Amino acid sequence: MEKAGILTFHRASNYGAVLQAYALQRTIEQIGFSSEIIDYRSPAIEAAHNPLLFSKKFGAKNILLVPVKIIKHKIFSDFRKRYLRLSEKADNKSIESIISNYTVLITGSDQVWNDKISGQDVNYFLPYNLPVRKYSYAASLGDSYNSAWIREMLAKFGSKFNTISLREKSVQDYVSEASSKKCRVDVDPTLLLCKGEWLEIAQKPKFQDPYILVYTLAPAPALIKAAKGMSDKTGMKIVFLNNSFTYDRNIKKTRFSTPEEFIGWFSEASFVFTNSFHGTVFSIIMNKPFLISKNAVVGLNKRSADLIQLLEIENRVLSEKADMEHISEIDWEKTNLLLSEQVRYSKAYLVSMFHEE
Repeated sequence: MEKAGILTFHRASNYGAVLQAYALQRTIEQIGFSSEIIDYRSPAIEAAHNPLLFSKKFGAKNILLVPVKIIKHKIFSDFRKRYLRLSEKADNKSIESIISNYTVLITGSDQVWNDKISGQDVNYFLPYNLPVRKYSYAASLGDSYNSAWIREMLAKFGSKFNTISLREKSVQDYVSEASSKKCRVDVDPTLLLCKGEWLEIAQKPKFQDPYILVYTLAPAPALIKAAKGMSDKTGMKIVFLNNSFTYDRNIKKTRFSTPEEFIGWFSEASFVFTNSFHGTVFSIIMNKPFLISKNAVVGLNKRSADLIQLLEIENRVLSEKADMEHISEIDWEKTNLLLSEQVRYSKAYLVSMFHEE
């Protein structure tokens, strides 16, 4: 039986990383095939998320972050144990041997082709000379589209892929030119599962009152200000989903939510303010009105911008003069129809991986 190996950032302690890995594996299972997520220990990802390695690399200057890393590491490790089917442990020396067990090899999704995150780890370009069909699925370059190293890797290994799939249309021409291979664009794996499928694993919050959800991955004063303005006018409380130490006495903060609780917070929110790509994604999946900040982490806004353009909801960007009382409504029937078309397109691509000779 055909079996796929998925190489991604499943060991990163963040919601988007583990949920996209779960979604891709579950979708492959739904279409009738088997897969394992290759339990690869990428040095850069381990150094950023493993508490022991983080403390060794960054030392005393970041000592306050170590307790946060420990808690998050356990939360996401527990999720991986509950939901992900993993290969045996792999490192740079053993990964090629493990990969020989698969007939299909998939790199992605997530920012596997962002060299600032991967630490220029060539494994994510599948450089192996093995009888295995190679694909990317919704691979993202983040803000590395102008990286000389990325261009070199695409030129060296891109032509050896059966198909290259990207997450952002804005880099499609660039990758096609650099790799000398026509590329396609597919939705992030989290969008392959519908609301009902996500609610199967969601843990709904015990917080009963209507609330405004704020989820950020970087400082977002404009979002906080807008959320407070909406709170003042509607009387709804704000729930701030964030693991930082910063605190505002007027905002209820929820720290260290599990991935299941993360989904639950979005499913029950009345409105969402976010500068996160996956914050945007789960707002859309749950059909929640939302606004994203115009300026966020470098590269982050591009991913969200491409998604809202694809779904024709470009008006979800927070402007400096936004009137919280007159925010336009989203035509969810139209948005869901556009999304369903993209999902069918991407699922057909996944099916094709197991039928291509």
